[in-house]
Amino acid sequence: MLMRYSQHIAQGFGIVYNIGDRPVDGGTDFLFMLLLAGVSKTGLSLEHSVQLIGIVSHLLTAWIVFLAVRFPIKGGSWLGLAAALAFSLGPGLYYVALYFGTPLFALFSALSWLFALMLIVPPVRHDSRLSACFALSCLLMSLTRPEGVFLSIFMVCSVISYRSWKSSRLVRLWFFWVFLILGGAYFLWRWHYFGYPLPNPFYKKGGGHFHLDALQASIENTITFVNAYLVIIFLGILTVGTRKRTMFCLMPITAFTCLWVLMSNEMNHLYRFQYAIFPIINMSWPFIVVGLINQEFVQKLWNRQIVKFSGVTLAVLFFCFFSLRLHRYFENEAHSLMFQDPNYTVARSLKRFADLNYTMAVSEGGVLPLYSGWRCTDMWGLNDIWITHHGGVTSDYLNRSRPELIMFHAPLHAERPLRFSVNEDWWNLGKPWCSMVQVASQYANIKRYELVACKLDHDQNHAYYYFIKRDLKYKTLISQQIQGALCSSGEKCE
Repeated sequence: MLMRYSQHIAQGFGIVYNIGDRPVDGGTDFLFMLLLAGVSKTGLSLEHSVQLIGIVSHLLTAWIVFLAVRFPIKGGSWLGLAAALAFSLGPGLYYVALYFGTPLFALFSALSWLFALMLIVPPVRHDSRLSACFALSCLLMSLTRPEGVFLSIFMVCSVISYRSWKSSRLVRLWFFWVFLILGGAYFLWRWHYFGYPLPNPFYKKGGGHFHLDALQASIENTITFVNAYLVIIFLGILTVGTRKRTMFCLMPITAFTCLWVLMSNEMNHLYRFQYAIFPIINMSWPFIVVGLINQEFVQKLWNRQIVKFSGVTLAVLFFCFFSLRLHRYFENEAHSLMFQDPNYTVARSLKRFADLNYTMAVSEGGVLPLYSGWRCTDMWGLNDIWITHHGGVTSDYLNRSRPELIMFHAPLHAERPLRFSVNEDWWNLGKPWCSMVQVASQYANIKRYELVACKLDHDQNHAYYYFIKRDLKYKTLISQQIQGALCSSGEKCE
């Protein structure tokens, strides 16, 4: 979806989902969206532009993790390399492969946390300059993703709690004025430009109530990111001399994890919603380790050669085992996502009809609209203000655009095709999704659309259903294009 917005920005149409429609903030990664539009203007394809931004962001973040451990934390080169390697073995490059803008958000998260560490580790020089850099970095993080505003607040609260209210006066002032003036100007502009203060997906996925299942998933995801470093955190809390720095590190991690109770967990592929705290974790556990090593009782033990040798050996084995285990875990998770999306081949085959100004109504407004170039009604509502603010798609609303093609993703009913009920168990898809599919299928039946293809998903339990208007001029040709694209891989296609 973001690539479609960036494409329209690069073409000079503004932040719109369909050319000629009113602006809509369906892509929440604002700064990434603008950067992608700018890079693609150089002549690179959208796909290569996304990957270039992602790879550069990932490498820079790993470098920031190393610098944080090497200098403000004073953990030495080896500990810095271990932290950077632990970060690199995470899911960052998988996000690049899946065309997510997540690595850019993690970059600014790491940069902000670097400045936060520099503000608390003595000796603190150039306090005003560091406070300004910290505030500006937090602002960039907030412009990249809206939840960056909350992560910024959690970070500044950590700095204040560590340094005390009085000694953090410059930090508070810089943060307040940067966000009030620059952040406030952006907020007022976007409210005026889009017509709503928050991004459209926040209204759709938030719903104004708590999502306990999303909170549970967020906690589990964070524990996966923290991994075996929970042992270090536990020791940091138990040891009086490191308790303060441990609580400093835990504040943004814990608060950001709990924040996701406000949003549904849909589309949280590879835990990307929680990934912003992954570089923070890999800059925090060395901070705690250095504090533990500097304790007097540890120093006495550390002077014994056998203790030092055993400790280093166990630490290396511990690090290698759990870092590789974490990498293998994300590799397995990513493998299930990296299948050929059947909608991609369909979209490429439909590109030849883009000049006819046809409209499609789809349940997933990413691949099909982007690569086909057709106008699109996003029935799920992430890119449609009316659907989001009216509780879902309706037959009357579909009748306004009278789409030439309807596609939705739903369970495969071999015995009762296209007889969907919101009361069925749809593998945790939720009633809103069931309701959307029910409206779309009923509309297709009432308006006598023809079901031209049904393609099984990779899990073999769901399918993509494609409907075409019966009286469409190029119905036969479009149907053949869809069927040929879906069956080109030799998999089951009905």
